[in-house]
Amino acid sequence: MLCMINGKELDVPTRDDGTIDVDAIKKAAGISPDRLVIRQNRDGSNQVVNPGDEICARPGDHYMDGPIHKNGG
Repeated sequence: MLCMINGKELDVPTRDDGTIDVDAIKKAAGISPDRLVIRQNRDGSNQVVNPGDEICARPGDHYMDGPIHKNGG
């Protein structure tokens, strides 16, 4: 499925049920394993996709990577 990842249109493999593993997004975009994937929803909100999560993807979805956020210290 074609998805926009960090401003580039990339083909990300989907499962038969239409889901995408977040690791497939990272692999397709060359994103380091120590970075988060953030989905930019159609309503303008952002959603952190946690490592190991599977998401229902739609053609034209937008993703970007960001640093892992740590609370405190």
